[in-house]
Amino acid sequence: ECSAVWRAPRLRGAIPGRIIGVTRDADNGLAFRLTLQTREQHIKRNKATSNICTAQALLANMAAMYAVYHGAEGLRSIAEKVHFSTCIVAEGARRAGHHIDDGAFFDTLKIRIRSEQAFQDALVNAEIRQINIRIYEDEPYTIGISLDETVTSEDLDDLLFVLGAPSSSSWTGPDGSTNLWQQFKPGDGGILRTKFERTSEYLTHPTFKKYHSEHQLTRYIREPECIFY
Repeated sequence: ECSAVWRAPRLRGAIPGRIIGVTRDADNGLAFRLTLQTREQHIKRNKATSNICTAQALLANMAAMYAVYHGAEGLRSIAEKVHFSTCIVAEGARRAGHHIDDGAFFDTLKIRIRSEQAFQDALVNAEIRQINIRIYEDEPYTIGISLDETVTSEDLDDLLFVLGAPSSSSWTGPDGSTNLWQQFKPGDGGILRTKFERTSEYLTHPTFKKYHSEHQLTRYIREPECIFY
């Protein structure tokens, strides 16, 4: 009976929070058991662990809705912005005479400052611009910087100031070009135009191509609630 109800979407909302079934115990006596539960109403508050489960599910749902809202093209645009910004900081560090940790990077840089004085200057500059940077205690004169999609051109100039590098607006390539992206080579550590760049398709389900406005996403999130409750 319960299975039949579950297969009928229009009846799911009528299922109570708990369904108690009848069974037999080890001595062949009649007994009741919890057949189905959707809400842990029978567990005392101080005994319940559902908050942990809810917290993990919330993170998964947030990630899923983020992907639904932006779609494949939106996520790629965000990723390119983050990576391009990281490449600018990396290039600024090199122009200031610092060393970028070997290996490909995406949004995080490990930078070894060229000298103790330059390291101290970077810490002072970071405090002036109110920027948090990671300090590697086990490696001398080494800092870490991570970027995300909220970074702005002003943030990049602040980071270049911390590193003692000129503003990126003054950069030019060997041919005099001011196109920053063309100045970055595959060997500079960025992953684009290298074997690490993803070429396969992703988020190909139709769901990731439909709901790209706040109104559409709100209605999409509401649909399961109307079905199950």
